[in-house]
Amino acid sequence: MKFKRNSEHSINSYSDLRNFFQLINFNERNKEIGEKKVELSDFAKVGIGCVLLSGSIKNINYFSTNRYLLDAVNAKQIPEFSALNSDYFVNEIIDYFKLPKINDLKCFDSQWSETVKNLIKKINKNEAFITKKFWNNKRKDYFNKNGFIIIPNFIEKDKIEFYRKKIYELAEIEKKKGKAYLYGFGNKGQRVYNLINKTNVFDNLLKDTRLKEMLDDIFYRNTYHQLYTISSMQANILEPGALAQKLHCDASVPNPLPPWIVRANIGFAVEDFNFKNGGTRFIPGSHLKLRHPTETDYEENKDKIISLDAPKGSMILWHGHVWHQSGENNSQEKRAGIFVAYCATYLLEVSLEENHPLVISKKRKLKLSDELMDLFALNHGIKKK
Repeated sequence: MKFKRNSEHSINSYSDLRNFFQLINFNERNKEIGEKKVELSDFAKVGIGCVLLSGSIKNINYFSTNRYLLDAVNAKQIPEFSALNSDYFVNEIIDYFKLPKINDLKCFDSQWSETVKNLIKKINKNEAFITKKFWNNKRKDYFNKNGFIIIPNFIEKDKIEFYRKKIYELAEIEKKKGKAYLYGFGNKGQRVYNLINKTNVFDNLLKDTRLKEMLDDIFYRNTYHQLYTISSMQANILEPGALAQKLHCDASVPNPLPPWIVRANIGFAVEDFNFKNGGTRFIPGSHLKLRHPTETDYEENKDKIISLDAPKGSMILWHGHVWHQSGENNSQEKRAGIFVAYCATYLLEVSLEENHPLVISKKRKLKLSDELMDLFALNHGIKKK
């Protein structure tokens, strides 16, 4: 299916549609008339979903075999257009949500559209789906030109120290258990992998609506499906004396790199990032070269490398194609940050028709050889000590 983004309603994906219907359920629940509970019919739910996504009830036939729409609105059946070509289901929605009556619109499609608009107005009172303006044109243009951007004061001041202490706490626990992942010459770097599984204190940071607005735009493609997923979430600590990384980019695909985005990284600075303590370094505009850097690129581009000056509390976003490195830590203090890598979900769609790590049972996994474990990606991304 190919429809234009429905910017008027800001419902542009199945996940947004699911959230909208969860909000409806939260606000309305099931109606009770006497002892009888009344629920919105499947046809009414699907009709609302169709208009929210595509802008017109006439597009219902394009969703005729679409399980994603059914899942999003919690319905069991998609009706034919002729079934919805009456006033019955429009009036059902109006009565259920106590919306204004529509008497002056004779066009069937307009009746549906106006009814859904009135529903959005009612739901929008809690501001859940009001369009934000965090990712403005100035920030977009800077990111598109340079391949990275720093946004200061992204983390609330009272949270910065809390997050910082949690990172060092987890890192120390893994050291004491002998499970710490140390790297680099002299083991001056430490990563705390699989951060989402080790604490829930960063959950709200990941759910920040500013991130969604920004990532929805960066990863946009003409689909209602999920645009991106989190590839990894980790903390990184550089000890004094930690050496710089090699110049690299994070797009794990061969040359030439595609003109569309594969990956984007976000760093949350819970301490100051600067030249002295190994702040991330970038070559502005290098994401437009559409290739991985070679051994000679560092020497040839040394004068173009800039080191980020990101005060604690900043959010740093960079394109997966941009050439970068963490610098050496020449300070007397450790430097920590939280790093989240996002990747385009079309990579999952191409690579994994079936999600084997999820669908293969634990019992079956115990009987698979190492070779089959690798083939079904059951060992992928597991950091073993």
